[in-house]
Amino acid sequence: MKSLRLSIVIPVYNVEKYLVRCLDSLVFQMNNEVEIVLVDDESTDSSWLICKKYSDKYENVLAVKQKHSGLSAARNMGIKYSKGEYIGFVDSDDYVGENYFGNILKVINNVHLDIVIFNFAFQYSNRLQQSKNYNSWNNGKIAKKNVINTLPNSSYAWNKIYRRSLFRKVQYPIGQYYEDVNTTYKLVDQSKTFFYIDKVMYYYVQRSSSIMHHSSKKKVVDNLLANLQLYKFLKNSGYAEVTVYQRQRLTLFAFSYCLICNIEKDKIAFKKAQTLYIKGDMPKSTSFLQKTSIKLCQRIPSLIYVFRFMRIASS
Repeated sequence: MKSLRLSIVIPVYNVEKYLVRCLDSLVFQMNNEVEIVLVDDESTDSSWLICKKYSDKYENVLAVKQKHSGLSAARNMGIKYSKGEYIGFVDSDDYVGENYFGNILKVINNVHLDIVIFNFAFQYSNRLQQSKNYNSWNNGKIAKKNVINTLPNSSYAWNKIYRRSLFRKVQYPIGQYYEDVNTTYKLVDQSKTFFYIDKVMYYYVQRSSSIMHHSSKKKVVDNLLANLQLYKFLKNSGYAEVTVYQRQRLTLFAFSYCLICNIEKDKIAFKKAQTLYIKGDMPKSTSFLQKTSIKLCQRIPSLIYVFRFMRIASS
């Protein structure tokens, strides 16, 4: 029997409508070199029953439960229970393409690697849109700098496969949104060898009810803090070009924070964020409305209070 090469960790929470499609896309191509670790985050729908059904049916599918603690805690638990030399992640409302395992195993069984990256597509209700993050890459080994340059727009955990030893000192931050932004750069920083598979192997389902499509103050705060950490890493590591771009992104995130934060409670943080957007440029892709709003507040800083009032009045 071949050794267990690859573990796929799938956090599960209230996804009964999507979980079967996700799991079927994996188990129908599974072999004895791979395992699937399902971590149920105390779902209140039938998700756990679905997990148990697949675990009972397939020898290489493990289902475990945790007290409701969020996506990061579920990933960390899945890593703990996994046995493969390499670890990957799939979100339970997404699905993978045909020969997902075959493509990955072909690479990790023949080349010594720390991280494998593959392309993905956004799955909308009526169309697919392939990611353009890797348009300049070719199939094969990739320089670390090229991987670093994609981090601002592609820190996703699920389109990468990691050597499990990378997680000895790295965990996903519990209780935080944008956990990928806060973690992937640490894994990349530890790594030396990278390989890119130039195929769409993962389908990122865009649905309005997912956690990433509902805005909240905490998400805005976590987004700013996670991207600030990424910016500091890029700057301190000497990646000048991508540092400039990440700083431009911080302008947008800082402005969003200033629109929603509690000024009385977070006065110091508000002033720091205000300085960030006042002194910052913006990415070329910034919408006309957002760019105009920020430029007005850069020229007349007190206008932020008007925009805050308008936001409250319209909510």
